[in-house]
Amino acid sequence: MIPKGMQHTKLIVILLVLLTSAELVWAQGDAGQPGEFLRHGVGGRALGLGRAFVAIANDANAIYWNPGGLIAAYRKEFTSMYTNLFYDSRYSYVAIALPRPFFEPHNKILRFLFGSESAWGVGWVRLSTFDFDQRNEANVSVGNFDIYQHAILVSFAHEWVRTSGIWNVGVNYKMVSQGYSGLVQNTNSGIQGFHPAWDYFGLDVGVTFQPLHAPFLREIPGLGSLRNLQFLRLGAIFQNFIPPSLNQGGVNEIYPAVFRIGWSYLFRFPKDWRLLVVNDYETLFKPRPHKYDVWRWDLNRDRRWGVYWGIELQKRMKDFLLLPRLGFNNRAENWTDSFTYGFGMNCRVGINSILKLDFALLKPNESLGWDSRFFLTLEFGQPFDVNYFLERIKIHKKKSDLRKDYLHIVAQYPNDQIESSARALAEIYDPNNAPRYYRMIGGLGWANVLYQQAKKLHNEQKFSKAKEKAKLAVNEFSRVYRKSLKEFTDEKFLNYGESYMINEQWSKALEKIMDVQQSSLRYCYLSGVAYKRLRNLDKAIESFRCALEFKEEDSDLYRICLFHLAECLMEKGHYQDAIKYFALIIKSDQKLLRQNYPRYTIFSDRNILDDAYYNMSICYQELGQKQQAAVTLAKVARYYPNSDKIKGRWYDKKLDSLIR
Repeated sequence: MIPKGMQHTKLIVILLVLLTSAELVWAQGDAGQPGEFLRHGVGGRALGLGRAFVAIANDANAIYWNPGGLIAAYRKEFTSMYTNLFYDSRYSYVAIALPRPFFEPHNKILRFLFGSESAWGVGWVRLSTFDFDQRNEANVSVGNFDIYQHAILVSFAHEWVRTSGIWNVGVNYKMVSQGYSGLVQNTNSGIQGFHPAWDYFGLDVGVTFQPLHAPFLREIPGLGSLRNLQFLRLGAIFQNFIPPSLNQGGVNEIYPAVFRIGWSYLFRFPKDWRLLVVNDYETLFKPRPHKYDVWRWDLNRDRRWGVYWGIELQKRMKDFLLLPRLGFNNRAENWTDSFTYGFGMNCRVGINSILKLDFALLKPNESLGWDSRFFLTLEFGQPFDVNYFLERIKIHKKKSDLRKDYLHIVAQYPNDQIESSARALAEIYDPNNAPRYYRMIGGLGWANVLYQQAKKLHNEQKFSKAKEKAKLAVNEFSRVYRKSLKEFTDEKFLNYGESYMINEQWSKALEKIMDVQQSSLRYCYLSGVAYKRLRNLDKAIESFRCALEFKEEDSDLYRICLFHLAECLMEKGHYQDAIKYFALIIKSDQKLLRQNYPRYTIFSDRNILDDAYYNMSICYQELGQKQQAAVTLAKVARYYPNSDKIKGRWYDKKLDSLIR
C-alpha cells in the first residue's frame, strides 16, 4: 500500500504534468528583432533553469524577468554579471533590489510607495561590441569604433495579501539607448554617431501569485490542502506593454511585446532535500503597421510558443546551500543545444549577509560554442522572515493588518510559529478557512474538524462515509492523547468519545467519555447512549436521570434524554414510569426537533411526538389497558398522518386487535 503522503506527491506530479503536456515545438530565436539585447538573459539561477523564471523571480534578477517578484526578495540584494558573448561582444548586468524599504510610514502615499508592502529596484543592462574598423571614402582607416545598446530599468512592486493568496504586482520603467562610441562623423553614411541621451522609453507589467485558499486550486485532490498548495507559484509578465520605439537611419523600429506565463512547485523530502520544478510558456506579439490603433499588437505566428523547463535540487549543509540545476527550452533548432546546466552555492558571510555564487553553461546560439557564465550576488540587511512579521504583529492594531501578518507567517511554512499563527487565523482572523488551517497543523483542531465532518455525514444518514471520517478523527484524537493530556478539555473528550460512537465502538466511546471532569447535559446523554447500546440499562437509566437534573426543557437534547430514559424503563418492564416520561415529551410545546438535533436515535421526520405516542400505546397494552392503548395509538394517525408508525396495513391490524 502506498503511504498517504506519497499518494499526495504522486497526485501533484500527475497534475503538473497534465498542466504542461502541450507539444514541445521548436521555436525560432530572437535574433534580428529590435531590443534583442534585452533577451539574452541574466542571472545564473534563471539561465541554469533554462530561462524558466517568471514564477520564482524573487531576487534582484526579478527586475529583468518579472518585476512583480521583487517584493518577495528575502533581503536587500546586489547582483552583477559580466560575460563575453562572442568575438568582441560583452554583456553586462548590474542590479540592486530594495524590498520593504521602510517599516510603516505614517503618510498613506509614502506607505504605499515605500512601506513594508512595497519594493524598488534598479538594473542596468549593456551589450557592446568593440573595435570595428572605420574607413573613409578612400578606404583609409580612420580608427576604430564601438557599438553599444544599454538600458536602465527602474522597478516598483507592491503586494496585496488576501486569504486567496499573496498577489505581487510590479512594473518596469525602462530607458533604452543605443549608438556608436568613437565613430568619426560621416554625414553621407546616415549614421548620427554618439547618442548620449536616453531617448526611448518602455514599460513592463508583471505579477506573481502564491495561492493559499484560492477557490479553484483548493479543490484539486492532492494539491489543494494548504500544506501542499502554498508551495505552488504562478507568474506572468507582459514585457514592452508600452514598447520602446527606436529611430535609426530614418527607420522607426518598435520593440516586440513578449507575454510569458509560468508556474513552479517545490517538492519537500526528508533530510532537508528539496526539488524545485519550473515551467514557462512564452509568445511574441509584433506591432501593427497602423500606429494609431488602440491595440498595437498581433500574435507573431511566425514564432511558435516558447516552452521552458527547469529543475533545481536543493540541499542544505550547515551554512551552505547547494543548488545543482538543469534547464531545457525549445529556442534552439537542434534539441541537443536546448539544454542548460547550472550550479549555485549560497554561503553565510556574516550575521545578515549571504554570498551567492552561480554558474551557468549554455549555448546562446546554434552557430557558437558553449558559453560559461559566472555570477556574483550579495544579500544583505534584515531578512524578511517570520521574525520580521512577528515584529509587525506587535505594532499593528487593525484586524486586517494582523491577518496579513499571520498569513505571511503561514505562507513561509514550515517554521516554529506555524501552529500559533494558524490557530490565530482559524479562531480570530480567518475563521471561514479554519478547517484548512487545522488540517495544516494537525492536533486537536484538526481532530475536531474531522469529528464535525463525521457528525454532519452521520446526520445526513451517510453512515459509511461518516465512519471513515470518524476513524480519521479518532486517529488524530489518539495521537494528541498519547502526546499530551493537558490539551484536552471536557468538550474535546466528549468529541473524542462521540467519534467512537459514530464508528459504533461503544466501549471505547464510554472510556473516553468517562475522562470528563465535570458533568453536563451532553455528558449524561452520551454516556447514557453508550450504556444503553452496551445493554447496561441500569447505568443508562442513571445517566439519563442525571441529565434531567439540568432542567433544560427547551433543548432537543433534554427531550431526547427523556425519550431514551422512557425506552430504558420500558425494556426493564417499568411501564408506568415510562408512560410518565413519554407524557412529559408530549406536553412539550416544540413539536419538531431542530435540524441539527443529536442523532442517537435517528428520527427520520424530526418528529419525536409520534414515537412517544406509539411507545405509550405499547406500555398501556403491556399493562392490560387495551382501550387506553387503542386511543393513544389512534392519536398517531390523527395528529401525525405522515408518521412512519402508521404506514401500511400493520397499523390497521394493530388497532383492530386493541379494540377487540
